[in-house]
Amino acid sequence: MARGSAPPAADDDKGMEGIAMENAAENKMGVMPIGKLVLNMSVPLMISMLVQALYNVVDSVFVSMVSEEALSAVSFSFPA
Repeated sequence: MARGSAPPAADDDKGMEGIAMENAAENKMGVMPIGKLVLNMSVPLMISMLVQALYNVVDSVFVSMVSEEALSAVSFSFPA
């Protein structure tokens, strides 16, 4: 044994149960209920879409203060 290293613990062997629990924690799509999974994965997407829409609205307001032609140009370039 090398100097300064601890002896191996007796419970280092996780066995099949430990491996299954570790995989379940990593793969939520295989173990979570469908409703909770859909909600868990859709909320971040909805938040990002809301932020994008708010950005577009604020951008349009600021560009419209420049001129109507500038707003038309931005609307033509980015219709969404």
